Amino acid sequence: MIFFKKIIAACFSLWFLSSHVMAGQYRILITNDDGIDNPGLIALAENLSQNFQVIISAPAKNMSGSSHATNLFKGPMKVDDIQGNGKYTGFAVHGTPADAARFGIIRMKNRNMPVDLVISGINPGMNIGTLSHLSGTIGAAMEAPYYDIPAIALNLDRMAIKAEGYEPALILVNRIIGKIQKNGLPKGVILNVNIPKQSKGLKIVPMGPSMLDIQFFTKKEEGYLAEIFLPKPEPDRINNDKDAFLNGYTTITPLTIDWTAQKMLPKLKEWKLK
Repeated sequence: MIFFKKIIAACFSLWFLSSHVMAGQYRILITNDDGIDNPGLIALAENLSQNFQVIISAPAKNMSGSSHATNLFKGPMKVDDIQGNGKYTGFAVHGTPADAARFGIIRMKNRNMPVDLVISGINPGMNIGTLSHLSGTIGAAMEAPYYDIPAIALNLDRMAIKAEGYEPALILVNRIIGKIQKNGLPKGVILNVNIPKQSKGLKIVPMGPSMLDIQFFTKKEEGYLAEIFLPKPEPDRINNDKDAFLNGYTTITPLTIDWTAQKMLPKLKEWKLK
């Protein structure tokens, strides 16, 4: 099934956006790192377009694991205008997830239709603990704070998708959107949401250690292959997103674009470096 088709002229895309703007309508930019045709992104766009104005700006192909990388300084990027089932429109960006999010945010602002919220997902898998630093899903969401826009990185366990489809993520994200509309988010903050199969409940927890244990590489004929191990859950431990998720809980972790280790600043000053 073909979910998207190129719009023959960019002016048609502009007309489509303009004709679908209602006074005061909440505008959501959807992005991801898995590519413009990813089923999770399409399911999210289809669902949210029932109540919000939806614009998609996602990589033209799968760019998982890109973190916050950019092709910004490598010259012009190709961008295709796309339309999805007459309900939403946007851009397929031939760049990284961060490039795609940035392009969508700026392009909509230049059209005098600024984005109110950015959602990156639905990512099939988890971005838990310090592994999040490698995530293109997180990297795309982290573009929003540059423009003082709240953002959500939405992750749904693959086993949950097989068992229940995308419904658990769609239900929760709509509730979160309502709370953000009412309360907003602090400047520079995004919400990292991870949903397991058959969730026991929801926990608001800090970032934990990495979900992946990589201690050595195995030499293969074509090169070296990382040996990756997943940790086992420690019963009843829910002090961080890793432990809570492994014990079956949905986690929400507020992440900030400012990486400063505030407690280290006065200690560094005591070094009296010159």
